[in-house]
Amino acid sequence: MENVIEDDNQFTVFGAGVTAYVDLLEKSCSCREYDLIKIPCAHAMIAL
Repeated sequence: MENVIEDDNQFTVFGAGVTAYVDLLEKSCSCREYDLIKIPCAHAMIAL
């Protein structure tokens, strides 16, 4: 996990050949799972 822009809400999560972009404030992730069901996906849980 990396906080590229040094914002407390936006993270880049790396793992298993996949890069996901998580925004905790907007409750969104580039995997779209967090966006669709509003339950934190694995990427968001790592960022938390």
